[in-house]
Amino acid sequence: MKKIILIIFASLAFIIITLHSQTIPFILMVIIGIVTWMILARQQKKLKAVTHQNEIASIQLKAVSSAPNSEILYTALAGIQTQIINNEITKKSNKLSQRLALTALNETRYVNHNDILRCEADNTYTKFILTSGEEILVSKTLKEYADILSDQAFIRTHQSHLININYIKSWLREDGGYLLLTDGAKIPVSKLNREKVKQALAG
Repeated sequence: MKKIILIIFASLAFIIITLHSQTIPFILMVIIGIVTWMILARQQKKLKAVTHQNEIASIQLKAVSSAPNSEILYTALAGIQTQIINNEITKKSNKLSQRLALTALNETRYVNHNDILRCEADNTYTKFILTSGEEILVSKTLKEYADILSDQAFIRTHQSHLININYIKSWLREDGGYLLLTDGAKIPVSKLNREKVKQALAG
């Protein structure tokens, strides 16, 4: 814009000088051109400042609108932390106790460790087979109970099996190895767990 105004005034000045051959109109035109340029430059500077402030305000507004509510976030984090703590307390209590709380569909059964013959994975569930022959299906993974019972007389023989070593009758050396339990069940021993099972039976 400034360049256009200067070109216009310069052109007018050239025309005046050409037509009248006088320097006064030229000087006036130059003065008018300088003053006009200064006014336009000041206005443009103010416009840039306002635009910059608007951009900053827009960025701050977006940041505030996209930020999560601090109270909601704190409540959610506190709930997660409480759940983690409760799970750890339950695991430690089960390890220290000689009884295990098994939450089934309609009840929570409290079973002595010695009454558990073995555990078997059933997708995301775990099936407990008791020495009485009763079966209890619980909506937790076998890995969770393997961790809870790791300090007790239980050993993971296979990805899908956790057994009470007090009820092992014999080791069958067929098809890679099986453990025969007192109830007649044959439990496979995986290659990954073979040495660990041997050590547990020897110790």
